[in-house]
Amino acid sequence: MKIAIIGAGNMGGSIARGLAKGSLIDDSDIIVSNPSAGKLEKLKKEFPGISTTNNNLEAATGADIVILAVKPWFMESVMRELKLKSKQILISVAAGISFEELAHYVVAPEMELEHNGFTSAIIKAMKASK
Repeated sequence: MKIAIIGAGNMGGSIARGLAKGSLIDDSDIIVSNPSAGKLEKLKKEFPGISTTNNNLEAATGADIVILAVKPWFMESVMRELKLKSKQILISVAAGISFEELAHYVVAPEMELEHNGFTSAIIKAMKASK
């Protein structure tokens, strides 16, 4: 199972480190994307098996699970560039972004978005403040 983590800040970096330290996911199945090279270099030094990139689309392409760990004000632009597919699971840890907002940002029309029926491929890991 391939996992892409978009954002290598406190949340994304912690998720990547936790997954890499665990036994369920192999380091080579984790890719982390971030605009600043410094955070990626630090992560790569700790866990050489993790792949890193500055390209969000490259990270998300081919991933089974895409974890969005970006600031809420970057969420729309990041999601629109990802071009997610229906087979991908999207997990967001951005505070203050509702499920409906996430669903609105998904470009792919084939992504299933039923909220209460749990048909969705979108998962909110942080409660929206609304």
